[in-house]
Amino acid sequence: MKRIIASIICTSFLLFIPIQTYTYNSIDPKLKRVFSKFIIKLEKKYSLSKEIEFLNNLNKKLEQIKEKKKLSTKKEELVNDIIALSNEKLFSLELSQKIDKGNQQMKLFTFSNDFRKKIYGKENIFLEDGVWYSYIFKSYLGFPKGTNIRSQDLSYNNISTQDHLLFIKDDGEPAFVKEFNKIKLIPDDIIFGVPDKFKLLLEIKDDKITLWSDTDDLFSDLREKTIQLTKGLNREEKIQKIYSYVLDNTQYTKEIDLTDRKIFSGILTYKNNEGVCEGYAKYFTYMLYFAGIGDAEVIRGYVIDAQDFPNIGHAWVRVGDTYYDPTFDDPVGGLETREKDEYKYFNLPKDLLYTNRFNYSDLPEQIKNSDLNYRTSFIRKNLSILSSKYEGDDYNILKPIQFRKNNGLLAYETLKFSHLKNILPYYEVDNFNFKKDGKNQKLKKLSYYVINEDKIDNFLEQVQYNLDGYYLFKWKLSDAEYEYRIAYNVIY
Repeated sequence: MKRIIASIICTSFLLFIPIQTYTYNSIDPKLKRVFSKFIIKLEKKYSLSKEIEFLNNLNKKLEQIKEKKKLSTKKEELVNDIIALSNEKLFSLELSQKIDKGNQQMKLFTFSNDFRKKIYGKENIFLEDGVWYSYIFKSYLGFPKGTNIRSQDLSYNNISTQDHLLFIKDDGEPAFVKEFNKIKLIPDDIIFGVPDKFKLLLEIKDDKITLWSDTDDLFSDLREKTIQLTKGLNREEKIQKIYSYVLDNTQYTKEIDLTDRKIFSGILTYKNNEGVCEGYAKYFTYMLYFAGIGDAEVIRGYVIDAQDFPNIGHAWVRVGDTYYDPTFDDPVGGLETREKDEYKYFNLPKDLLYTNRFNYSDLPEQIKNSDLNYRTSFIRKNLSILSSKYEGDDYNILKPIQFRKNNGLLAYETLKFSHLKNILPYYEVDNFNFKKDGKNQKLKKLSYYVINEDKIDNFLEQVQYNLDGYYLFKWKLSDAEYEYRIAYNVIY
């Protein structure tokens, strides 16, 4: 409790600093000095773990202030800059922990001091002259675990301490890399102050492995666009705004060459306004980070009812405790992008999204080796169970099942006109005339859709399975022909 109170006091104090205009890469020097003094006091008072806890509480309080109080534009910018400084400090603490752990491992090997290039862990990321870099390599030379490696062992294996890379693996064992590339990721000022920066850098690294061109301007432009797009919005509004922006400005790549890794790039998806599932997911995630939402993660796995399962995987996004699949909400390559209230894969709980998918590492052999009929039945069973669990919630993905259940049908029963006749007001119409309750009536005005029986679900999806105000007319065209019309705005 004392830490929370201290956070509030600290926040209130900082808010009364004279206000100027701030940007993400140019914070007022006075604010920097005040925050630096605050951090010095914090470090004297708390252990590393307590300092991290305090800064996280501070950020939460600042976000609450933004959510609950109507701040002026300048005050909101100030709060954002304080959050950015706090995020940077949290990142430096996280990075120092990783470096310290790596250095401790390095010390176990006396030869490590002789290597000019050395890294710890497969996530190797390092800063040089204000720019983030990483080493990439496909293979390395290792020794049996527990081997007492001597200088002559290195010489015998032609390992050069000047030219080759010492790599301490996640299990603490040393490995030696002879062929590697140093790749530029991004200048630090472009991503200054984003939350959970280490995770963002890993996603950027995944992009840059196959992108040798400079992407600095693209990332800078995307961050600026995100800031302008989400200014003054709360967390939920930001997520929805960004999701819609990605869908409105992206279409699925029509010609796919799976040997070209560039199609999986999030930043190229932004640049080219097209991509595949992983590009959509990364693009969405980049914008979330730039909007100050750091608990976002690209998830990779399988959609088990996909035609290309299990040869080709899929990617979606976790934000906090909920899940998003922008690719699945961009039908037919984005030619008819859904509106917000039509999204099926937006803000879903995990069990609901995962009715038809598994993470790569979690795919059961039984599912992998089963046929499509079995997998489809598996998905339908899960959805049917969850339709009861989430009966009071407005999830579009469950509406087909809930509609059928509410009208006395089986969960996956094929809808026919005979069903609609029992659900909607139904009349047979001849030259605009019909009978209602035994009385002749004449239609004066109506709007309608002509539908075929096999397209009933398509229509219901368009109207969100809400048939209030609709009629079903069997419309006579000639003595031998008729059509079914679902009508609204009916006047008679």
